[in-house]
Amino acid sequence: MGAAKQLYVKRSHFVTLDEAKENTQVHMKNGGSYTALKGELIATNLEGDQMVITQEQKDNYIPVPMTELSDYKAQMAKGYAEMAEINLEMSEAFRHAENEAETTTNSLVNGAYKEF
Repeated sequence: MGAAKQLYVKRSHFVTLDEAKENTQVHMKNGGSYTALKGELIATNLEGDQMVITQEQKDNYIPVPMTELSDYKAQMAKGYAEMAEINLEMSEAFRHAENEAETTTNSLVNGAYKEF
């Protein structure tokens, strides 16, 4: 894994902020999804949950320099950030499989596969 991303904090939540380079789907852990528009920020907490915030809302988040954390807390934060990346990769793989299953089901229901 690469270096830990910049951490931000809002209340008791640590999040990383990534700017959406294009319109992209953000998937919630309850199974729903919504679109993050180009330029909006995708906040990912240490458990891998995501939400979209606007650039104007970024002022509500305070950057937390990793050097201000104790060695133990910095290691924990880095570990959580790395685990969040792994969770996101797994989530993307699951989403891909789910989309394939939905496409196949739609094809079957619509009669694309007919027995001869």
